[in-house]
Amino acid sequence: MKIETAGINETLRSIDKAFEADSDKGLFKATSAMKTAMVAATPIDTGEARASWLHQKTATGYSLVNVAEHIQALNAGSSKQAPKWFIERTAIRFGTPVGSIVDKT
Repeated sequence: MKIETAGINETLRSIDKAFEADSDKGLFKATSAMKTAMVAATPIDTGEARASWLHQKTATGYSLVNVAEHIQALNAGSSKQAPKWFIERTAIRFGTPVGSIVDKT
């Protein structure tokens, strides 16, 4: 018995691309939900810190970044509107982190 196949490599590549697209959509939705939670958890005075959350595509997925100069002070507890380490507390609700949650650079 002889079985001939054609187009298997193309089919497998197509399946890989579809899986990557679905995976990317899932990551985007998850980090979008985390951004919404971070915005809600961020203390508000002028609104700058809340408006400074950025949802960025990276080579390996997505990241959230807050570019407000005073976000570290807020996260350390300088505002009575949010507990210390509100960023870490919020991030932990979305799963186990890989690496550090807050990069101080």
